[in-house]
Amino acid sequence: MRGPRERSESGVYHIVLRGINRQDIFYNNDDYQRFIETVQQMKAEEQFSVYGFCLMMNHVHLLIRENTDSISRIMSRIGTSYEPGMVLKIFHEEPEKAMAGFMEQDNDDKCLEDEAKQRKTDNEVKAEIEKLMNGEPIGRLQALERTKRNEILRKVKQTDGVSLRQIARVTGISVDIIFNS
Repeated sequence: MRGPRERSESGVYHIVLRGINRQDIFYNNDDYQRFIETVQQMKAEEQFSVYGFCLMMNHVHLLIRENTDSISRIMSRIGTSYEPGMVLKIFHEEPEKAMAGFMEQDNDDKCLEDEAKQRKTDNEVKAEIEKLMNGEPIGRLQALERTKRNEILRKVKQTDGVSLRQIARVTGISVDIIFNS
């Protein structure tokens, strides 16, 4: 069983609220607006400050600072004031109506975007290193003079999609040496 979380010395918390079983908690723009209005109303009472938020269909990110209320009290008040049962009722009775049009709307949202990182394969990393070594086999990298080896390692480390562990795996050189190169 997990114990209580430590309190933040700064009073600032990154809170994530999720629907039960990660179900959607917002089904249309009115639901988003109602949540924002709930938070604004409570924020106006100066019991906490909101530094930022991001509302997704099945979860919410809040960056909150405690003022007079504790974080547990703040979250309890937000959770009980939002009335998510109303949303669930609409969704279960008329799911097509609740979702109609929402997913088709164009937007330029950039909030908390997760950019997919493209990882290079080991063979691609090996080819990159051999290219930097002017076509010599990768096995010779360890035997190169230290400054030349480190120069090549620095260039490889700057390549997008390559990790230190991957370079170590491909070259047989320790992660510490690669890190310090």
